Amino acid sequence: MNLKVHLAVSLVLAGALFPLYGYWSFLVFAFGFFIDIDHHLWYMFHTKNLSLKKSYQFHDGHAFDSLLDRLHIFHTVEVWILVLAFALVSTFGALLAIGLSVHLLLDFILMFREKSYAMRTSSLIGWVVRRV
Repeated sequence: MNLKVHLAVSLVLAGALFPLYGYWSFLVFAFGFFIDIDHHLWYMFHTKNLSLKKSYQFHDGHAFDSLLDRLHIFHTVEVWILVLAFALVSTFGALLAIGLSVHLLLDFILMFREKSYAMRTSSLIGWVVRRV
């Protein structure tokens, strides 16, 4: 979770799409940056602490430690499928899919660079099955 990179790339992409889509291009920014709110949800659930600052500091310092199989709901394949299906039927969905795709690409680059493939679960269904 590199918020600065997600912020910069999402803003540049939304700005590039602005001439084509106007204010709708904000959706690219929203899904490219704000989907990381699920990191904060995970942090709140596990620490019972509501602080965004502490959540960011935790993820910045512990992003690739032994805490495996974290459920970041908006980063699961089930959400990807829903967004991609929505993209097939609407411009709104297509813009969300662009933001999500760029966000995930940046995440995958970071995970491969840091060799942290198992930190986050990729499937909600798989995560539930492992817990029953």
